[in-house]
Amino acid sequence: MSKKISIILLIFLSVILGLWIWSAAVPKNSIILGGSTSVNPFMQKLTKEYHDETKVDFVYNSTGSQAGVSGVEKDMYSAGFISKDINEGTLTKGNTFFSDFKPKSQYADSCKTQGSIKEYDFDKVEEPHSGESRDKSYVALEFAIDAIGIIYNSPSYWGQEIKYGENKVLTLNDLMNFDLENGSGKKMISDIYSGSKNWEDIAYELIIQNKSLDEATKNDFINLINSQAKQKIVTYTREDGSGTRSAFSDLTGVKNMPNSNVVNSNGSMIENMQRAPSVGYVSNAFLKQLTTDGPINLAGIDDYKLPIGEEEKPFEFIDNEWVEIEGKNVDEFIRDTYTFKRPFITIFNTHSDKYDELMKLFDFINSEKSDNVFKSEGLVKNMKYKTIIGGTYA
Repeated sequence: MSKKISIILLIFLSVILGLWIWSAAVPKNSIILGGSTSVNPFMQKLTKEYHDETKVDFVYNSTGSQAGVSGVEKDMYSAGFISKDINEGTLTKGNTFFSDFKPKSQYADSCKTQGSIKEYDFDKVEEPHSGESRDKSYVALEFAIDAIGIIYNSPSYWGQEIKYGENKVLTLNDLMNFDLENGSGKKMISDIYSGSKNWEDIAYELIIQNKSLDEATKNDFINLINSQAKQKIVTYTREDGSGTRSAFSDLTGVKNMPNSNVVNSNGSMIENMQRAPSVGYVSNAFLKQLTTDGPINLAGIDDYKLPIGEEEKPFEFIDNEWVEIEGKNVDEFIRDTYTFKRPFITIFNTHSDKYDELMKLFDFINSEKSDNVFKSEGLVKNMKYKTIIGGTYA
């Protein structure tokens, strides 16, 4: 037997053995779910809470958003989970989202339209049973909002204090703020991920773009930057099919990242970035792993920052200082103010033989019983049915 055939046979047997072990480990009569790796920590906690309450077993496979959709379409999963919004290309050709939602009579006008997406409040809609054929009966239910943070491990001189105004000091880390609204922040992120900029280029741009710095402070920063050796920016991104990567690309316009190191989870992103100066991005839940005195910092987005570590309040950039936002909790801040975010969505089919059990699970998610799980994972509960109006399907 040739070496090539032996290797192929070994791989085949390994896959078969892996599937057998997985099948043996899954409890009988379990309902299988799967999809986004970002959703995985939430679903592991939620399904345990639900089992403790109802004794019904849901098993979640962390396989990625793309696999979550295909798993539902191939009837491998009773529901698939994605960490990005739906669009005309979410489902494969020939499959469509169910569109005939029926709001409860007293909420007949409860739906709203955003672009080609139409939304219906979860608790104001009759259960979406469909008389359509299976290929026209897919349902998308948003259940959470996940904020994304751009993180970076900067060179040591970025933490050097420069005198500013009266009795104030600033560092380059304080000024790391991406202005996405006017486009300059998107260009800077694009430049970083293109590999065409070094840390000194970005530092210089932050100083020049800041219109409120006095000339003396600017000159002090520029002298500091000019005294440094040029240092390439190392970037990290997620794998193809990752909902976090898709959301990051949609929000920044950065689609191609040929020079970036690819990691397969948010946790791996943080672990790798702790070793050397670099730039990356993670979900809000993983910002709890950061500390104010650690090597990894959180960048501002449009003059706002999420809390990190044990911090409980978000921040706003006012007069070159990050100030805690009073009178608004983190959920309200993410829902109403913070722009760098993406939805968590589950996709299922109304013809599923586990439909009734799924609806009970969704009711549990919508209830106060799931609040602690949302809080522990840094997610904002936001229950809405979604469908596509107009357009065609890829």
